[in-house]
Amino acid sequence: MKQEAIKVRRACLGDIDSIIEFIKNHYYIPNHVFTRRRDIFNDWHVQGENVYFAIAEGTESKMIYGILGYTLYSKALTPDVSLAIFQTIKSSDPALGIRLVLFVKSLYPDSLICSSGIVPNTRGLYEFLGYKTGKLKHYYRLNDLEEYKIARIQKKEILPVKEEGYCMKHFHTIQAVRTAVNTEIFKTTRPYKDCAYIQEKYYDNIGYSYMVYGIFNHLKQCVGLLAGREILYGNRKCFKIVDYIGKDEELGHCSKAFSDFIICADYEYMDFYQIGIDDTMMQRAGFLLNDGTENIIPQFFEPYVAKNIDIFYFTTNTELFHGYRCDGGQERPNFIGIDCEDYKHG
Repeated sequence: MKQEAIKVRRACLGDIDSIIEFIKNHYYIPNHVFTRRRDIFNDWHVQGENVYFAIAEGTESKMIYGILGYTLYSKALTPDVSLAIFQTIKSSDPALGIRLVLFVKSLYPDSLICSSGIVPNTRGLYEFLGYKTGKLKHYYRLNDLEEYKIARIQKKEILPVKEEGYCMKHFHTIQAVRTAVNTEIFKTTRPYKDCAYIQEKYYDNIGYSYMVYGIFNHLKQCVGLLAGREILYGNRKCFKIVDYIGKDEELGHCSKAFSDFIICADYEYMDFYQIGIDDTMMQRAGFLLNDGTENIIPQFFEPYVAKNIDIFYFTTNTELFHGYRCDGGQERPNFIGIDCEDYKHG
């Protein structure tokens, strides 16, 4: 029997039901949140008339054979792009996944495209296209406690801190961010993120509750932005950094600020997945690399899993590239059977 041709195109509003049905029937994560919460789908991938999905569709049957969702990092004319959900099924085109990625790249030819949280078996696809892949580095800083109930600590090690006059200030509103921040800090790394992104991702989102902090230097100037969320587990809590905007070296002055933060909030620890900031700078900031140690710093809380987890990434451009946990689908509220309004803290 002759197999039909497949075309790849941008999705439109009329495709959303078909995309959600495809996810329901074919995505590797069962009971995906997009199949249960249309509002979360819209929050991530719809703005006005724009649906940020590429779909591979049979020319005759109109059947969907593949999807690739993405989000934009800014309101710039050439915004950098994050891929967030990717799935194909058996079809007449064995290179359909490659076609989907190249189609999105063709829409944003001058943009950096990246993702954190890619499925490990897709690394070969991205590498075939000439893109850089790798694993985010996982760093953590412990509070000095007698017992840890979230983390599993076999060897307690806490780096010394240095007072350098830096502090963290919680920005409760996006207006406070806009008032305090010199927009030049957004230009220090790629992907380029702007205040509109910060607002949509961390203040106006549906799902998790985030905290955005300004990093202030000894001159009381805001020199960086840090976003993260508090996670409650039993009667304990921790803090997960998901994003940082600013120069790497500013973090190196923050060891005392980070130590004070976890002590004052009574967190077991704070952790940080990242690539782009070198090990020396992270150590100066008071963080240890969680790589090959006996300590377990959990990643999954929906449900809780006492296991270290690798997060893989790709990027089309390595120049100034910094990747974090937020850059992809890792911060999508994928919890099963729990209404996100009742589960704001992870």
